[in-house]
Amino acid sequence: MGLANNNLSTAYYNRLINIGLCLDKPTPIIQHHTCRSQDFNNPGYFKLWVGSAFNGQQLMNDSERLSNNYIFRELDNGNLEFVGEFDQLYLAEDNPWFQSGYGNSKYKDYYQYSRSKLVVSLEHNCQNGPVLEVGCGIGYVVDLLSKQFPTLTIDGMDISGVAIQRANETFPNNRFYECDISVLENAPQKQYEIVVLNQMLWYILDNLEDAISNCHKLIRDDGFLIISCGFLRGKQRYGADIVDGCDGLLMFMKDNYGDTFGLADVQYDHSDTYLLHDGLLLFNKLGA
Repeated sequence: MGLANNNLSTAYYNRLINIGLCLDKPTPIIQHHTCRSQDFNNPGYFKLWVGSAFNGQQLMNDSERLSNNYIFRELDNGNLEFVGEFDQLYLAEDNPWFQSGYGNSKYKDYYQYSRSKLVVSLEHNCQNGPVLEVGCGIGYVVDLLSKQFPTLTIDGMDISGVAIQRANETFPNNRFYECDISVLENAPQKQYEIVVLNQMLWYILDNLEDAISNCHKLIRDDGFLIISCGFLRGKQRYGADIVDGCDGLLMFMKDNYGDTFGLADVQYDHSDTYLLHDGLLLFNKLGA
């Protein structure tokens, strides 16, 4: 499953250019490994690809400035406290985190790269859908995926009612649900071939076990969970005791969901080419 390891960078980068979503830049370092489910329970497996340091802090500085303390608040000791006032953020900001892909070149470059990897992963692993993006915000990625895969049903889910209202107004041809993935009230009354947790890991850390369990409920028996997430190049100042970087996420999934999700694919870019290091983890559903 996934792309072959040999000549991965060239083949993968050419594919991103072909779908029109990747910038014409030198190929970044992509560590990609297709693994068997039994590898997930082998402690030595993680040493095959993990271990890079996270350097730099630009993204957190930008995010703090942009969110105006609606999402995170800095404590006296320099760590961050999660606030999670998403409705207030969407009322105050037209384009939080520049999620439209416009307005900030650093975010634009990163989103083009990260979203391109998501498109390619869906192309290789999705048969007939439907697909659910959790953390859809205003709906730009749902719209992108709908255009890339016009025969698939692509739905969106977000905790913010304000964001969902704007998504419905902006992209009326898609279905959007106001729902907290850690609670699952008002959830879609169907199962999906693929559920994508997209760029929202840090907002569900306090209830991550509930969120992953609810994703499992939303995925059909032959389906997949994709976690696509940016990781700081600098010190992580929130939630490191739960998930510390991409390797911490792998260990969290292994320790808590090794019997219900099998690790099928890992793609991790730590080249410092973009604003963030970028991880895409693909898990196949194991348990009913």
